[in-house]
Amino acid sequence: LSAVPATVSFYTAGGPVVHVETKEAYKREVTQSKSLVLVEFYAPWCGHCQNLAPHYESAAKKLRSIAKVVAVNCDQNALASFCGSKGVKGYPTIRLGGKEPKQFEDYQGERTAKAIVDYVRYVFDALPNRAVTVGATAGTGRIAWPAFLAAQPALPKLVLFTDKTAAPQLIRSLAYTFRDRAVVGWVPPSQKDLAEQLSIGSFPSIVTVEG
Repeated sequence: LSAVPATVSFYTAGGPVVHVETKEAYKREVTQSKSLVLVEFYAPWCGHCQNLAPHYESAAKKLRSIAKVVAVNCDQNALASFCGSKGVKGYPTIRLGGKEPKQFEDYQGERTAKAIVDYVRYVFDALPNRAVTVGATAGTGRIAWPAFLAAQPALPKLVLFTDKTAAPQLIRSLAYTFRDRAVVGWVPPSQKDLAEQLSIGSFPSIVTVEG
């Protein structure tokens, strides 16, 4: 492998991997995040990190709907000692956080896109499903539209009308991420009466209601 300058980042701005370059950005993108967060601590000169980069970026593209994927270049002057303070002792170190209670755990699996994606999806599927199923009337596992609007009146409401028979991963992820800031629900295709009542003619459609 050819030498890579320490100032080089493997991940470009605006790509699927969020590149963190300061302590403040780490706090904003990782520590304060309410979503699942996958974090890679790396160094550009590290051969294993160079091999991982395309797999990590590929995984980030596939995980967009359920997790934030972050990379931290520990060779940058602003972050060298910071990475050490986080207990990073080797590169690459990959951790997953954002679960309740707040904790991060090291990823010990294979360094391939498929293995990383499978791991994050496994963790995501084990999270509590906070997306409320909504219908024109109440039923098994479903609340009526008026009750949905009345729930936690101070919070805004976001509801997805879909032609899918199960809550999409994206709406489940939004419900988990915004659990303290909004009530998130979804309306399955069996509840056509509610869609017609609200003049929803195409799917998927999202309706928001202020708190």
